Amino acid sequence: MRNRTATRFVIAALAVTLVAAGAIATASSRAVGGQRTIALVTLAQSPDSHELARGAREAAAALGGRFVLEAVGDAAVRRTIAGLVAARVAAIAVEPPFTSASLASLLEQARKAGIATLSVEQPVAGSGSVWVDQAFGPAQFADALVDALASQIHGRGDYAIVGEVDQDPIASQWQSLVKRYAARAYPGMKLDAVFMGASGGGPLAWTESVLRAHPSLRGLIALTPTEAVRVAQAIEVNGDVGKVFSAGNCGSPIDSECPALVRSGAAELVVPQPSSDATRLGYLMYWAAGQLADRRSFKPGLDRVGGAIGSVWYQAAGRELRLGPVTITRANVARYGR
Repeated sequence: MRNRTATRFVIAALAVTLVAAGAIATASSRAVGGQRTIALVTLAQSPDSHELARGAREAAAALGGRFVLEAVGDAAVRRTIAGLVAARVAAIAVEPPFTSASLASLLEQARKAGIATLSVEQPVAGSGSVWVDQAFGPAQFADALVDALASQIHGRGDYAIVGEVDQDPIASQWQSLVKRYAARAYPGMKLDAVFMGASGGGPLAWTESVLRAHPSLRGLIALTPTEAVRVAQAIEVNGDVGKVFSAGNCGSPIDSECPALVRSGAAELVVPQPSSDATRLGYLMYWAAGQLADRRSFKPGLDRVGGAIGSVWYQAAGRELRLGPVTITRANVARYGR
């Protein structure tokens, strides 16, 4: 699905449950073949298992350690998990549903042995889990836009919001959420104005005139892909790269101007639409298992993890960890398009 003036949120049905770690030992004490091992147990007929494994292997190569996939029949899950516990792996992830065994009791046995446990795509009832998924909402996208600008201007200075004439309702919702989050999270950032883009008749010239008329602006947040491109291009044309910064909505980074604008330093761009990507989910699974195995806590709110994950969103009250929007920066732009 491609974005136009504003992106519809397609909520991906990808989820990971991080089972609350009781007594989790350090990773160095749970190694197979001299490496920390993270295992995924799936049903042999699982349609996503190979893509999950691909992402986990990419994560293992990037982050270190060893990944093992156990694709087994339903009757073998109990024996398989018992073998992994005996092998003292660092973490065990399971992809429900299994019908012949109580996953909650199996994971409890693993936790008692000091092994971090996770479940993929579905929670395990009675596990006392932290829910993690790949679905994010308007608030997370708006926060990512603000964070992208704040990271460039160090959280200080005047900024403007740029919307689009007759923009979709979701963009208007983002506008309100951007104002609210920026005021709360970055008191050093002051909203100078809200502009609605020109509808025809030299929109780039219009954006340039905005920059000239508001010389105190340190940054702009563009709510739609159309305005994100115009704002970044105006920064380039005016010779303001490095002096004025932008964060914007990048609808489809692979076949758009997004990567070039990021490389020039004119923008950081946020991709608002998650997709059903089992490979990225597998990467997340491996990373999250490592966090649990190393006794690391999750940062409340939006946290840029980088790499193939992008960002994660942790809501402490609901014990929920979400895979968040991807922000394209100079550090990761090589992963996206030209």
